[in-house]
Amino acid sequence: MHNFSGTYQSFIDPEIQQVCHFLSPAFEPDAMHSFLADNHPEKIYNILLRHRLYPSFYRKWTDVCDKAALSQEWVQFTQQLRRKADTNRMQMLQKTNTLLGIADAFAHASIPMIPLKGPVLAYQLFGDVGMKASLDLDILIPQSHFDHAWETLETLGYRTEFNYKLSPRQRNYLLNNFHHLAFINGNIRIELHWEINTNRYMTGRPNEEYFREAITINIAGKTIQTLHPDHLTEYLSIHGSYHAWNRLDWLYDFSHAMATHHESLPRLSDHMQRAGLGMIFNQSMILSNILFSANLKDITPTVPNSLICIPLAEMGKSYSEAKHRGLSRITQKLYLLKLKKNWKYRIHVFSVLGTNQGNWQRLKLPDRFFFLYFLLRPVLYLIQTLPKPQSPKN
Repeated sequence: MHNFSGTYQSFIDPEIQQVCHFLSPAFEPDAMHSFLADNHPEKIYNILLRHRLYPSFYRKWTDVCDKAALSQEWVQFTQQLRRKADTNRMQMLQKTNTLLGIADAFAHASIPMIPLKGPVLAYQLFGDVGMKASLDLDILIPQSHFDHAWETLETLGYRTEFNYKLSPRQRNYLLNNFHHLAFINGNIRIELHWEINTNRYMTGRPNEEYFREAITINIAGKTIQTLHPDHLTEYLSIHGSYHAWNRLDWLYDFSHAMATHHESLPRLSDHMQRAGLGMIFNQSMILSNILFSANLKDITPTVPNSLICIPLAEMGKSYSEAKHRGLSRITQKLYLLKLKKNWKYRIHVFSVLGTNQGNWQRLKLPDRFFFLYFLLRPVLYLIQTLPKPQSPKN
């Protein structure tokens, strides 16, 4: 196995190390025997599910597993992994078809859109829409098209996740303090973004630049806009870092994007430094080096240990631990404050503790009393966290 830095060794789950080593360029087919001997199939499978790495893992697994004698347990693992990958491929093809339908509707309505993550990212990075696993479809639009995009999605049968109309005050607060609104239609969930990140001061670019420099790719005979490769790598870095790299597939995507466009590293690093995002970019590269042997040059070595240790610890948590016992709100805010030294960004870190759509659904107030949502926030939060009463069993 490749050498993990001793400084961070205690923060890295052993099975996580094994999975990352298998997916890294450093893994040699001759190491397959030791991989099989050192790991338990069920633990590896659970990690692949938790971090949504099973499409990429399965592709590499099929290349090397035939070269080693598999025990019955590993044969069953291979069959289970194949079923999961095949099912995901079908789901991603359906999501691709849905996305292309929305793209047609938006084009007809003259609404610019750029898909984020999901099948388009899989195609852009790996040339195959089935190489990513996603639960929803993320679409970026200019904020000025928000109302028109909402109306267009409604004509396609989508309704907002909370299924109610926003008042003027709620709409303005949503657009100024959040970055997306979720829409549901059957088992399809759309996240309509008007900002790249929850914190609008995180990025160093105006949204218009993403659309002005967008490129087009062809999927299933249709042309669709997507992020410029430089912007894509920047977005992957920002998105993963903001969420403390809670999922390994985000880091794997970043590592792959950097390996594919390694020549853009100096240009990206220069932009990220000037935009105050040097800490985020360097964190992304260091984690890629540690976990995936990405061999990326550390442009700015001054990264606090906590910005490396916290993500490594988060990655090792099970799905239930990550969902229910992830970073505490205080720890999360302190972590986010270290990512960027910008006073507007830091103020916004705490502004998301204000009111939200869940509050508006639970308590309907006229706009003239909108200020009460902030005063009642502790009570509404307590109600939100209380366990729901269970229906009596017959």
